Amino acid sequence: MNARRFWSVGPLVPNAWLAAALLAGAAACTHTPEPPALAVSVLSGQTPPPVVLVGQPLQGADPLKPWLTSFVLLGGQEELADVLGAFAAGLRRADLTASPAARRIAVEAVHAAIRAPDFAQRFDAVRLVVDNLHAAAPASPEARFARAYLRLVLLADGQGGLTAAGMERSLVADLHTDLSALVEQNPDFVGPGEFSPAWLRKRRDDVAALLV
Repeated sequence: MNARRFWSVGPLVPNAWLAAALLAGAAACTHTPEPPALAVSVLSGQTPPPVVLVGQPLQGADPLKPWLTSFVLLGGQEELADVLGAFAAGLRRADLTASPAARRIAVEAVHAAIRAPDFAQRFDAVRLVVDNLHAAAPASPEARFARAYLRLVLLADGQGGLTAAGMERSLVADLHTDLSALVEQNPDFVGPGEFSPAWLRKRRDDVAALLV
């Protein structure tokens, strides 16, 4: 299996079909994948058009970012969260264990859901994606980031800072462990959106201050 490949699509198809066809092969093997007919049907309620999936190298997350940005402009944040969430929920733990690309899709799904206006309604689904990611590859940077990101959201004070009020100290300590391992073992890891290595180091230090 080549864990660093994704599948592009041709010819172009409408928004949900395009995203579905792109993401379906994010964790694919080098053999010809099965068409994502079931996922497309669930998302659109229509019969999917024929697509051609072509293997292309995946170097980090950069090839995904233009597609994700374009999809938000065309379909909106909630539709992006729907599509990514559907695929993340369908990823097998074996895929998440073996494939960094599959784990990246899960991370992007968590990020999109948290940014969606209806995140409160998506929380249980996001928690399940994060739990599956950690069960499959607990030491991976993607799993550490996803769990840390969700906990940082829960610790946010609404003014750009963090607060441990009402949060068990053990959960804050676990968050610090994840952030510390991420920045020390994977110092070049870049998360979705604005989550640069410098941002992650700053948040690690902010969380450490809550434990003093």
